[in-house]
Amino acid sequence: MDEEKSDVGVGPHPEPWPVDPRYDPELLANGARRNVIDRFRYWRREAIVEELDRSRHGFHIAIENWAHDLNIGTVVRNANAFLAAGVHIVGRRKWNRRGAMVTDRYQHVSHHPTIEDLLSWADDQGLPIIGIDNLPGSVAIEKTELPERCVLLLGQEGPGLSDQAREAAIKVCSISQYGSTRSINAGCSLWDCDAYLDKTACSDMRNLMAEAIKKVFLALIVAVLISCSSSTGEDVSPTSMAMSHNDSHDSHDSHDSHDSHDSHDHDHGNNLDVSQLVDPPTVSISGRAIETGEVNLNFSVENLELIPINPPSEHESGQGHLHLYVDGVSVAMLHEASYVVTDLTKGLHDFRVAVSTNDHREYYVDGKAISDSISIEIEEGEEAPEVDKGITVEVKNGTVVDGLQRLTVDVGEQVSITLLSDEDDVFHLHAYNLEVSLTADQPEILQFQADIPGVFEGELHEAGYQILALEVS
Repeated sequence: MDEEKSDVGVGPHPEPWPVDPRYDPELLANGARRNVIDRFRYWRREAIVEELDRSRHGFHIAIENWAHDLNIGTVVRNANAFLAAGVHIVGRRKWNRRGAMVTDRYQHVSHHPTIEDLLSWADDQGLPIIGIDNLPGSVAIEKTELPERCVLLLGQEGPGLSDQAREAAIKVCSISQYGSTRSINAGCSLWDCDAYLDKTACSDMRNLMAEAIKKVFLALIVAVLISCSSSTGEDVSPTSMAMSHNDSHDSHDSHDSHDSHDSHDHDHGNNLDVSQLVDPPTVSISGRAIETGEVNLNFSVENLELIPINPPSEHESGQGHLHLYVDGVSVAMLHEASYVVTDLTKGLHDFRVAVSTNDHREYYVDGKAISDSISIEIEEGEEAPEVDKGITVEVKNGTVVDGLQRLTVDVGEQVSITLLSDEDDVFHLHAYNLEVSLTADQPEILQFQADIPGVFEGELHEAGYQILALEVS
């Protein structure tokens, strides 16, 4: 891959510079690397938002967030793509901004603590609430005439619309599906934007849905279906899938306070310390290989009542569930005392279980997560793919040894990243949505197939900075 192709965005603007207050002198001088259309390349962020506000559609998107829904970022990104008037987070204020891919900087995002607060705001604005869920009595959204100005309310991933949300909605619309499953991922439910624009009484909006735009939207939905991650705790393979294509980051606007690393909202920096308890929760793990590529794990938990993650519930002392990691990668959230891991390759695998609160914070004692680990050798299973390229990244005393690491690979190659930190943390690889739990001074290896082209950041959640750049071409 040559140097020119590896560049993202555009370089410095040729002189003489345009004389227009919408342009940012710093971007004109240094180049614009943000994920915006060419028209806005050198514009100030405030100027872009002001321009978008001139033509926003009349619909708002609201989504319930009672259990730290990982799909909200995708909802925000899609709302930006369809120029929604606003996005409203109902419930927990904090949400995972990774999926938004910086689009929240150009989209109005509001918070309402309860459904009652959302309803009060909507009444003041004269906006009816339309629920979106596959419920008995719901009507197909593509067959429903929708008001030009309204709020499309999505439920929490998993349980769907809460009882309060159903009562607040003047009607509930469903999204017709043609496959075997009865539900659709909350992050993908902005398919209803297509129906809204097509069914709204406003004729000029209907004209927006020309065939070309519909084709683009279909492509978007395919990408979203790949990128959405479910927070329902269903069984998954430990071989994590690459999730979504990561667009270039808005490096110039990185000083904006609401998009600092702290606001990424990874709850790893918001754990619950219970050192003061006489009898804090404890957990131990045991297991054995049972079938080809399978391991049966058993957990022993004391001083904690295991609660299902669905329906979502607020934190209650003495309650929680388990987070299971295989080879450092999160694979399941559990409320049962056993679990079978499948699709394991030959070789030694590490299994770690941690105790979590109802709202997905890990319990800590004396600065350490309440957890236990075990290693099991898999003798019968598929051979692990041969590594094509690898890199070791070490973090010590708050800095990356030898500076920010960069790994360049070809699409389709097997990649191995060895991670070593002198403090507990969580490593996250953007776009691939791979996370590895790191224990101080204990190396962890992340292996995967590089099947998404682009340049992606690898960062430490708790420390809050980038340690790796992965370039796939």
